[in-house]
Amino acid sequence: MNKMGCWNGTDLITQLPIMYGDEVVLIPIKVRSYVEKLTGESPCYSNAYFKPLPILLYGEYDDYGCINNITGDIEQFKEIIQKESEADNEEILKEVSRYGKIEKVGYVLIHKELFDKLKSHDDYWSGKEKYVNEYYDSITFNKRPKDAEESGISEDELFDLRFSRSFGNWETFDRINLNEVNKDSISAILSIASVLGVTRKSWIPQSGSGGQVQIETPHRIIQEFYNNYIENYDKEGEEE
Repeated sequence: MNKMGCWNGTDLITQLPIMYGDEVVLIPIKVRSYVEKLTGESPCYSNAYFKPLPILLYGEYDDYGCINNITGDIEQFKEIIQKESEADNEEILKEVSRYGKIEKVGYVLIHKELFDKLKSHDDYWSGKEKYVNEYYDSITFNKRPKDAEESGISEDELFDLRFSRSFGNWETFDRINLNEVNKDSISAILSIASVLGVTRKSWIPQSGSGGQVQIETPHRIIQEFYNNYIENYDKEGEEE
């Protein structure tokens, strides 16, 4: 039941409504520096407009676009958001749990049940653990990368080479100088990035703010088409 003046959230993956009290995962995102230069051409990568930040929070949707009962690496979250937005450290969680409005940084929500199922779907990605470890070392400054010592280039140049080019512009994070960050968060967000790539979706704030639409006829029509399309695809594959 919706209260007066409230609205349902929107799931990044399914675009289904997020109802009051639903358990969700919040991932902060930031607009890419060149986004104002983009044309109407369809982008190749899901991070063409926004890029995820390497941290997440858990909570319950509060009916006003935000989350309550927040858990997770809260201090790391505040540190990252402060670096990216220059927001007042003490105000960051108030904004996330109130209106979700932090300058320069947005966020997306995913139903936690779905997130938990998807975050480990990419067992076939054999290089993921290596990437996570190298990225972790680069942003936390645990040590000067051996590659930089051998090549003589700066750590920033090495980071650009390793993560922006060698990993493609597929689903990488920007470099952020941190004291600590949770490897599990990095790994889980990369899994979601993989899902977005496969399902042809983008890191981008979802529409629906202010709307109380729940499950309606269009959802059921889309679901039926979706199921039939996949069923036919599988049948055609069996016949080949």
